[in-house]
Amino acid sequence: MPSILELKVQHTAREAATGDIKNGFAIVRPPGHHAETSQAMGFCFFNSVAIATRLLQQRLDVRKILILDWDVHHGNGTQQMFYDDPRVLYLSIHRHDDGNFFPGTGGPTECGVGEGLGRNINVAWSGGLAPPMGDAEYLAAFRTIVMPVAKKQVGLSMVEMFDVVGMSVVKMFNLVGSSIAEMFDVVGLSIVEIFDKKCLSLRLLEFAPDVVMVSAGFDAASGHPPPLGGYKVSPACFGHMTQQLLQLADGKIVLSLEGGYDLPSICDAAQECVRALLGDEPSPLKEEELKKTPCQNAIDTLQKTIAIQLSHWPCIKRTAHLALCSAMDAVQKEHEESETVTAMAGLSMQQQTSALQTPEHSRDTSEEPMDQDDAK
Repeated sequence: MPSILELKVQHTAREAATGDIKNGFAIVRPPGHHAETSQAMGFCFFNSVAIATRLLQQRLDVRKILILDWDVHHGNGTQQMFYDDPRVLYLSIHRHDDGNFFPGTGGPTECGVGEGLGRNINVAWSGGLAPPMGDAEYLAAFRTIVMPVAKKQVGLSMVEMFDVVGMSVVKMFNLVGSSIAEMFDVVGLSIVEIFDKKCLSLRLLEFAPDVVMVSAGFDAASGHPPPLGGYKVSPACFGHMTQQLLQLADGKIVLSLEGGYDLPSICDAAQECVRALLGDEPSPLKEEELKKTPCQNAIDTLQKTIAIQLSHWPCIKRTAHLALCSAMDAVQKEHEESETVTAMAGLSMQQQTSALQTPEHSRDTSEEPMDQDDAK
């Protein structure tokens, strides 16, 4: 017999997946992400997010589901249940401290097995609380890993595509000396074949989920003592992360309450998430956090995670450098890179036009008789 909390999460997930509601937030207790297939642990008895996810697969045939877990503790139960499932991407951001923080699982090398290889990503913060992770670090994780992996890119640019396969646009044009339309004919390869030759799969450029489930634990929020988290993520940051996730799956997102032990912190963070789900702007992030570069421990964690996951998700190569800068600087860099891509595309077209106008492509009339000579 399913528990009330299971039914609550299942119902909300089903309604969001079918479009009966835009999104939802299931306020349930106890949490569930530590519960494994046959074992309860960590105050968790039934893994409601995992159960709802499996039912979406079985009853609605939902093809791709992202489970994002931002609870400060790793969701060992959820990871276990989908570790070999290619249809579910489990992505967890948690305190790990090289396995010395409960539950000790969720290291960066745990990437899935079999067909599920690459479908498990752990952003496993280490370094203890020196300093504690906060907004700057979580925003960095979102811009370098979470969103690049999850968000479907609309029209992968030529620059990005060749960057993924390790060849610049200029180099490719110099190689084939032709137009974009003729380029693949000259090299005798389709786009799919090019990616296959580089041992990459087009389906792994980004996950592009049909539904997003969030294990929304708020024990990374400010107010929790060190044994229970000790991090400093603001309520506003949780709201902004939720707002970014709404870009995925046509907004079909369900948050399910997981951990959290400080009632004011839970209430404030949950309120910001609900504001985002309703389409309202979350509270603004503090300017000092937007200008803050992630701490070195966070940078090390992100770089290690990217290095491990790069073979599974080549799309994160483009955003890897953003781990080194503040949120404000990252926005500026992305704007500059966008302008550079546009300029390079324009330059490539100019080069093609110039090539067509060179003397070797022009009609040579120097030896043709003039009309006057014909008259003679």
